[in-house]
Amino acid sequence: MWFPYSLPTSFRIEGDRHRANDSQVDDSPREFLVACQLRNPISNSWSVELHLEETRTLKWKEADGNQIQLSLFPDEDGRLSEVVCKLLDNGLQSAVGRSHAAISNLLDFWSGLSGRGFSVAGLRVADFKYDARWRAMPHWPSALELPFEIPENIPASFWPVAQLYREGRTSSKDRYRFLCCQAVIMRWARAEEPFAWRKQSCPDVSELAETSISREVMALAGAKQFVPHLEGLTIEDLATALESWKSQAIDFIGSASASETLDDFTTLQMWAAIANVADIAAHTVLSRTIVYWREIAPAKDRHCNDAALANQVAS
Repeated sequence: MWFPYSLPTSFRIEGDRHRANDSQVDDSPREFLVACQLRNPISNSWSVELHLEETRTLKWKEADGNQIQLSLFPDEDGRLSEVVCKLLDNGLQSAVGRSHAAISNLLDFWSGLSGRGFSVAGLRVADFKYDARWRAMPHWPSALELPFEIPENIPASFWPVAQLYREGRTSSKDRYRFLCCQAVIMRWARAEEPFAWRKQSCPDVSELAETSISREVMALAGAKQFVPHLEGLTIEDLATALESWKSQAIDFIGSASASETLDDFTTLQMWAAIANVADIAAHTVLSRTIVYWREIAPAKDRHCNDAALANQVAS
């Protein structure tokens, strides 16, 4: 089963839901804590390659003059693992957005200075006034059965596309993951190899090739709040609908103004959702292609051989 690896696209309430609801409707300034868990993007350890022997506190001054108190915490090995922001704000999303921007700027500075990579893996938030708590932490999927049997008849054209999918699936950046997966589903939409099989006139093939973005896919991707219009599209139509997002992703890399939107938290959540939809779609077409070569193609070959043998006997 497909599982999201990126930052969750929404916050999960911890504890009393009524407290969280009360907090959400209050727009008065109050104290929030936003804890950002850091991660090494190579080792995936819950710390980064910066030495910190003991907790340190510093003030972060925002462009408008407001300040955020940052507390930096080490792990047991003396590496920076978590940054906790203490600030006055009037709501969850705003407090998270400001905190994430401050920490992202710190990580960007340290990365440019050191040549190392640092990422935010997850967040926990508390509203002191209501004792309300939320979290957005990555999921930990259970292990799957190891599949040993690889169909010998899988065409050579399958492997470059499967490699492209794995390249995106293992990326920690959602825009890049999206571009890889969108390229896969564009091949499906054009019925290019290794997906040319889906154009065969056969009931079994037609049934296997029939795909769409269901409500369950949208929920799993966390995409309903960002791109509700994608629900119900076939994957062929999805490929076309995602063209504008492809342009945005490419422009982001090449644009001189890219830094203006870098690490905006809401934008990151949106890209995670978009990438999830493309990711699920790419996985769907690849897995169905494997099913075709493992089950349907051999059955068709047997049918053709039986028919040829029957013709020989009849003649």
